[in-house]
Amino acid sequence: MQKKNDAERIGIAVAGNILTDLVKTVSSYPACGMQTDILHVSQAVGGCVPNTGIDLRRIDPALPVYAYGRVGADAYGNYLIAEMQAAGLQTAGVVVDREHVTSFSDIMSLPGGERTIFCAKGAGAFFNPADIPVEKITARMLHIGYIMLQDAFDAHEDEYGTVLARYLRDV
Repeated sequence: MQKKNDAERIGIAVAGNILTDLVKTVSSYPACGMQTDILHVSQAVGGCVPNTGIDLRRIDPALPVYAYGRVGADAYGNYLIAEMQAAGLQTAGVVVDREHVTSFSDIMSLPGGERTIFCAKGAGAFFNPADIPVEKITARMLHIGYIMLQDAFDAHEDEYGTVLARYLRDV
């Protein structure tokens, strides 16, 4: 494999979790087995890839930002890809996983802001080094985040400790 030299590279590749945050404002946090009222529901992009990528594009709208991660072949996955594309991220590196649902968090928020998060790892747990082929990265920098939610990258590897550590050695 012949690597591009730094002068040929441009932009930032952002890899990691891509999920939908479903924020539910509740009147109170109930005891186990009890009920509470949901006062408001909102949906937002969540995770390293959309949050970091969209912020980078806000800082510099001309900066190429390449998204890498996994979403399911479902409404949440479609929503996330559309939101990233609308912000100018290049999403060709986002794998659409037909076997697993898109990762999501149900965030129960009290009116004062205190919150409890329930996370479904979904497709993101299966995001792995094969999803970011080193030879295809054209960005100058690679940022990978929230790896503890990416089971395949966080898995044990004998020589380097984790699969991610071995992958980074190869990049």
